[in-house]
Amino acid sequence: MKQLKKTILTLALLIAATTQAWADYTVTWEGTKLQSINVHKGYTINVTTETMNVDGITVTAKQGYFYYDGSTMHFYSGGADGIVFSAENNIKSIAITSTNSSIFIPGGSLQEGGSHTYELNPAAKSYGFGKVVLIIGVTKIVFTLESPVTTVPLIPTEGKTNEWTIKDGMPAGNVTVTPEYFKQAEFTAGGAPAAVEGVLAKTGAPLVTGGTVANIGTSDVKQGKVMYYAKQKSGETVPTAPTYESAWSENVPNSNDFTEGDVYVWYYIAGAEPASVADRSDANTCSDSDIKRLTVTLDAPPTYDVVINTAGLSAEEAGKWSASPNTGVKKGDDVTVTYTGTRKVIGVKAEKKPATPTSYTIEAGNDIKSTNVTTFPFQFTHLNHNTMFGMTAEVVGGDGKVSATVNEMNGCVNITVTGAFDTDAIVYVMEQGKTKEDATWSFPVICMGNK
Repeated sequence: MKQLKKTILTLALLIAATTQAWADYTVTWEGTKLQSINVHKGYTINVTTETMNVDGITVTAKQGYFYYDGSTMHFYSGGADGIVFSAENNIKSIAITSTNSSIFIPGGSLQEGGSHTYELNPAAKSYGFGKVVLIIGVTKIVFTLESPVTTVPLIPTEGKTNEWTIKDGMPAGNVTVTPEYFKQAEFTAGGAPAAVEGVLAKTGAPLVTGGTVANIGTSDVKQGKVMYYAKQKSGETVPTAPTYESAWSENVPNSNDFTEGDVYVWYYIAGAEPASVADRSDANTCSDSDIKRLTVTLDAPPTYDVVINTAGLSAEEAGKWSASPNTGVKKGDDVTVTYTGTRKVIGVKAEKKPATPTSYTIEAGNDIKSTNVTTFPFQFTHLNHNTMFGMTAEVVGGDGKVSATVNEMNGCVNITVTGAFDTDAIVYVMEQGKTKEDATWSFPVICMGNK
């Protein structure tokens, strides 16, 4: 889904003639238009109502008459609403022009011919002369009307996402386009991504907690999916913020590709939408949320040692083996193992040993003395490990009174330890189906009392 600010137009986009003054329009009767009004009622008030319609304007003789004499038009109103002009839209004014010297109008007469404008304030759909009026020699009538407000549907342009075509072509008159937007996608309460603290660089630990997107209404349909974009800050240079067209990912960014320092993580919800634009509705479509940014500070990555196993070798033979570098090695660094002896080597096997574990210290009375755990049952998040799903935990020690469970959530491995320590213990975490001898990692819990 591509967009500028990523808001999706509905198919019910409206085209309406504006109601502003500049959109008023006129209808003019002159020449052949006047000739078409050729009803002759005689020179007496006719009781029978007579009506003529030209270009949407209707003239009705209720107590009067109108006729065309071959060159000009004549109107006579014998009383209230004797001659009535009406239209579907509001009439704002009626301007009548004549070359005859005998034009009688309400409020006076035009002695040498000319024009008079009847102003309708407020505008109305009809106007009738309110008294006896004789208007002869009419050559032109100009009606000023308010533009109608009409709704014209748009149809989506085939093969294009954000383009529509006015159905049946452009209507007569000025128009304005009023877009209507689908609701922007939202997270659940408290479900927006948050920066994770204490992340070590190059360890694969998640940089942010995964966001939880709300459902559309009461349905099970998600309002969209969370997209992420992460860049490392270089010195004082802040990385350029992404646009909606940038290379976003659905995967929660981790520390594998970043070094110590600040990493900027942008995120937004890509709004849900069906495969076809024509199928969009409030039940399946949301606009994208706004792009937001988090800053995650990565600590220095852990370092490791490379040790040559010389068991069973003479001191001389052992001295012919070396690894470079062999201390302070970081994840991803290249390590070269070299042998300078003359014996034929079948192969070299390398085994990864767990890093030195974090030690969690407690006193009698279950007072946990670690900065990231509190009191029993305590829970902590192991961040120095690539997430592996399907993990389990086992406790050895603690006088058999302690147990541990694993809960993998938001890209982190959370371990909850319950019970009471009377002696030191070790918590092992391993893949399900394996034993503590095959533990992925472990950590000790040291009891300071009742020893």
